Amino acid sequence: MTVQPIAVQPVAPGERLRGLAETEFRELGRHLGAARRGKDSGVHGCRKSLQRLRALVRLLAPANVEWARREDGLLRECRRRLGRLRDAAVRLELVEKLGKRELSEAGRAQLDSAIAQISAARLAVWASYPPEAAFWDVLEKAAARLQSRLVKWPLDELNEKRISQAIERARSRVRESLKDALGRVERTHRHDLRRRLRRFAALRQATAHVIRRRDAGAAVLVELAREMGKEGDLWMAAAALRKCGHAHETRALRQMLEKERRAACKRHDGELASARRRLLEKPATARETAAKARRAVTVAAARSETTGES
Repeated sequence: MTVQPIAVQPVAPGERLRGLAETEFRELGRHLGAARRGKDSGVHGCRKSLQRLRALVRLLAPANVEWARREDGLLRECRRRLGRLRDAAVRLELVEKLGKRELSEAGRAQLDSAIAQISAARLAVWASYPPEAAFWDVLEKAAARLQSRLVKWPLDELNEKRISQAIERARSRVRESLKDALGRVERTHRHDLRRRLRRFAALRQATAHVIRRRDAGAAVLVELAREMGKEGDLWMAAAALRKCGHAHETRALRQMLEKERRAACKRHDGELASARRRLLEKPATARETAAKARRAVTVAAARSETTGES
């Protein structure tokens, strides 16, 4: 008897995206529990999961713009609520890293004093959010409500054309920010570029999973966004030092950090220029590719005729 092979039904892009969203909502719940127990890592994990969920929503935006705007706003608000806790932890982490540097005796004393003050400020922030605070109940209910709304996501309308539209919109926004940020060191321009670059990278990573297509460029963009984050870290560390004691006491440390930040901006500009050529220019359409191939054939034929005549 001949055994007929069982036909494997292809998984629709929307179903793959649903799987990603369900995983992130589970991770969000796990991280939220850790955050409620006073873990800085839990706060960071919550914000990362919310960031990835926002990328999935943006991938669906071409299917329903109003829905995407509303859902993204809810996710953004959840992430914003955790910002004060995250900033307090990051400031301390960044300033503590300065302790590994070679400093003068006076500089070391200033840094130790700043670390003590920033550490106390972090503890004060956490004291405002004890585990029993209503703040955590509100966040947990918001996360549960967002997860329950997953059934209303327009997953059936997701296809490669709409995914491409979402990707191109994000690519266009990165290019706009590049025009403003390249060659400049102002924090607002650099931060805006890094934010959009990170979003574009997250979209490309999600797309690679949804349509089962390898995207090596996504990892490059993720790393570039991570490197650009060091510019903001240096700025935040300097800002934290400025608030400690008298400004003149930490001036030398802040000047050193600002010098490093400007050097990082210059270094990253070269990497961004390379990425713009390789990863951020809009890819040619099939029609443009075919036209280019025809021109190449025509040029080759003309050269061949010229060679034959000579």
